[in-house]
Amino acid sequence: MEFSQKNYATYSIEFARILLSCGSEVDVVAKALCQKIDPNRKYENINDYRTTITSAYGKFSTLEVSLPRYGLTIKPWEGWSVNNPSWWKSYNEVKHQRNTHFEKANLENAVFSVGGLFELVLYYYKEDLSKTDFFWPSFPKLMVIPGAPDLIWTGNWGLPDP
Repeated sequence: MEFSQKNYATYSIEFARILLSCGSEVDVVAKALCQKIDPNRKYENINDYRTTITSAYGKFSTLEVSLPRYGLTIKPWEGWSVNNPSWWKSYNEVKHQRNTHFEKANLENAVFSVGGLFELVLYYYKEDLSKTDFFWPSFPKLMVIPGAPDLIWTGNWGLPDP
């Protein structure tokens, strides 16, 4: 399927697998990032993660993720300082009530959930990315940060938060 906004509503079992896998990994990586930020606190859910991550990284929810091959640019965490992203709500609905919410296992939610996970991974490895001896197995090809697709990996560019 072509990644296009015109196809965003297309749903399938494969998109369900992507959404469910990403949602699960988002939970794991967000919790790990929170523990890096404040190891003395207990983190149980997305609301706990939101409080800690957006407090430490005020610009987190403004970061754009680009899919250059498809001409798409998204903000997977847009508005997260106030609400959970719609793809997160869809993830939970597909996870817990797939029989009534299967249409939310669509291209849009799959793309945004992968983008959200990509952003979390970048922030998790934020300090390491600027080290010249940090080994990144391969450069991302599907998703990049606009304006920094190669620079981020050479230590010459940073994520928007200090």
